[in-house]
Amino acid sequence: MGHATLESIRLLAGATLAFTRRCLVGMTANVETCNGEVERSPAMATGLNAYIGYEQASKLAKESVATARRFASYAGRKKILSEDMLEKALDPWKMTQPGVRSRPLVADCVANSGKKRAEKWTSKASR
Repeated sequence: MGHATLESIRLLAGATLAFTRRCLVGMTANVETCNGEVERSPAMATGLNAYIGYEQASKLAKESVATARRFASYAGRKKILSEDMLEKALDPWKMTQPGVRSRPLVADCVANSGKKRAEKWTSKASR
């Protein structure tokens, strides 16, 4: 059994090297296409969860998909947050970083969008 496992590992390593040499070397990403796909992704709604709650963010995501619009521009048209706050909340690079972002975002929301509006979003997010 150990011999079969080692042989499988060797075969997989060889296949990985062959795939890399014959398929991946020289390949480049189309940055514009990749950025467009990220911006159109309904997963971008995750960045708004801390501000408006999961239910409202998922509703926006479904609406943006139904209208075939980029999520950030669709959310911007809905005037959910100020442009600066929306840009900060929907930064895909920050979304990929480890850690929980919800508490600082709620504090930003209070500071930048008015206490009454922030309390409304915080109460929705805590349901």
